[in-house]
Amino acid sequence: MEYYIPLEMEPGRFVIAPQESDEAAPAGNFLRMERTEYGMIKYRHPVYDRAIRIYGVPEDAEIAAVYGTDGKLAEVTFTAGGQETLLFIAQPDLSAFINEEIIALTSRILEKPGETARLFFENFYDGEAVDFAAKPVSPADMEKVRIAYGADAVNRSGNYPSALRMACDTTKFLVLLSCLPESGEAFYDACRAMKDGITEQVVPKLNKTPDFQVIQEEYD
Repeated sequence: MEYYIPLEMEPGRFVIAPQESDEAAPAGNFLRMERTEYGMIKYRHPVYDRAIRIYGVPEDAEIAAVYGTDGKLAEVTFTAGGQETLLFIAQPDLSAFINEEIIALTSRILEKPGETARLFFENFYDGEAVDFAAKPVSPADMEKVRIAYGADAVNRSGNYPSALRMACDTTKFLVLLSCLPESGEAFYDACRAMKDGITEQVVPKLNKTPDFQVIQEEYD
């Protein structure tokens, strides 16, 4: 199943109807998105020709395109379960995303009761998948890791359960990065800014243990 999204149209938001893959492509300049199995939508960036794959798109999701006052394609989204998710954006605003995630993750961290012994930050990016998450760890969590793996293991984020992770909006993060001319340096800059912003907000307010530490790790 495919979606042919005009690169120019009158201003506004328009739902895009799918067409079967064996139908002839319409004439004109379009952003072509293809729905594949396993809930994936793939397309090539209309300017940079970069292959972009977005996973977890339900079959009944509504695909919509938004056009600015200049009539040019501004963004494409899908809506499922009342939640709208970004698929493409012409002018990525990574700074706004960073600020939103600092606020959201700060709030989640401070809502966790009890003492905090470690605050980990995890990040990963390979061009097709992206991750940034905070992982606050309690003294009890740390003691379980020490007993299971030894004293040196308590400072390694991967030894703690994934249930403790508080991830950013990874789908939006991936789309923003994929729609930039260069994504690698932008990823590290964004992770550094989110880590620093969250740390500045939460550390003075946390109920910290005497040996509290903030640790950032990149995994593969």
